[in-house]
Amino acid sequence: MKIFDYIYVIVYFLFFMVAIRDIQKRINEVFDYLIDNSFEKNKTTIAKTLGYAARQALWNAIGNYKPNSRSLLIRIGNAYPMVNTEWIATGEGEMVRGKGSGIARPEMMTDRFVKYLYVKNISTKDALSRLGWTRRIYDKALRDDFSAEEVLHIGTVFSDLNLGWLRSGVGSMLVISQEALIKMLSRHQTEIDTLREKVQKLEAQRKDRKPV
Repeated sequence: MKIFDYIYVIVYFLFFMVAIRDIQKRINEVFDYLIDNSFEKNKTTIAKTLGYAARQALWNAIGNYKPNSRSLLIRIGNAYPMVNTEWIATGEGEMVRGKGSGIARPEMMTDRFVKYLYVKNISTKDALSRLGWTRRIYDKALRDDFSAEEVLHIGTVFSDLNLGWLRSGVGSMLVISQEALIKMLSRHQTEIDTLREKVQKLEAQRKDRKPV
């Protein structure tokens, strides 16, 4: 092999390594975006959503990433359809679909459902188990949004989820049941009664205090 062939191999290897590091950096930027915007609680929940048994398995997938192996990008694209996986692979365009044109992707019902799961600290795996859905059904919903039948089924399983909010994003996320409302009012009334007793005691002490 000639000296120029060695130089070519070295330059190609260095270019390859830089490209890999850039892709790994963009993947981590996507993860930060998902956490900052409350789509996920942390990187451990991201790993679970992507179908990895543990967080370390995800790190291994990132560390061993190769440009000709797109399985990780396919998982990211299926789980988070708002993410532009071509941006991850090439750095071209925007991280979130639609941002480059000045038109952000409208928030979908699936986005709000992910937020609900985060607030309730319910894992995607647990949610699918309760719903009786396969991962394939959920991945399709993430791409196309929930159907009317799926929304009704979600409301049956997660009765404290406000379906009006799920459909439109308007109003409160959670429905407060009559029982929960009574408990909340009772708790506040107890606090009010306690404060009233303290005020009465302080007023009595003030009246009993003799001027010096």
